[in-house]
This record gives sequence, structure tokens and C-alpha cells, in this order.
Amino acid sequence: MVKKLYCQYQSSAKPTSKASALTLRCNVRFGGTDCQYHYNDTWVFDTNTRMWSELTCIGFIPSPREGHAAAVVDDVVYIFGGRGVDGKDLGDLGAFKLSS
Repeated sequence: MVKKLYCQYQSSAKPTSKASALTLRCNVRFGGTDCQYHYNDTWVFDTNTRMWSELTCIGFIPSPREGHAAAVVDDVVYIFGGRGVDGKDLGDLGAFKLSS
């Protein structure tokens, strides 16, 4: 069964469209592009409150990118590869802790 979730933003702050999304008890988004800029920010969408919050993270925060892979183990996010601002493929691995 597929459920659709319709959300109304309660905050003026929202992340731009992103390339990588992870779903836990919430939806975590890292980096991506809006076709003008590349980002390396981290946002979380709380499915209970339906609110976006930008997170301050601790660790090796990867450079701005799009098209990367992401995984979460416990409270650590791993980001691998993607394309950088110059359009070149990246082969690095970043790891950082989620914090609010």
C-alpha cells in the first residue's frame, strides 16, 4: 500500500531541491543543487511536526555536490561521490554526526 503525505510548510525556511534523501523517523537531506548553486547543507523533515530544520553537523562535511550516495548508520551520515561544482565526478567519502 502506498500512502501519500501532503505537507504544509509552517516555516519560511526550507531546503532547496536535493540530490540525496534518507528516511528514518524523519527525512534527512544533504547537498544538491537548484541549477544555480551546489549545496552542502543538511536538513531534516520531522514527519510528526511536518517541519523542516537545518542541522549543524559534526565531522567531515563534504564539499557542495549533487548526485551523491548517502547512508545512515546510527546517527552518522556517510556521503560518497557525486559531482562537484565544476561538474567533475567526486570519489571522496564524508562522514558526519547528525545533531540538532
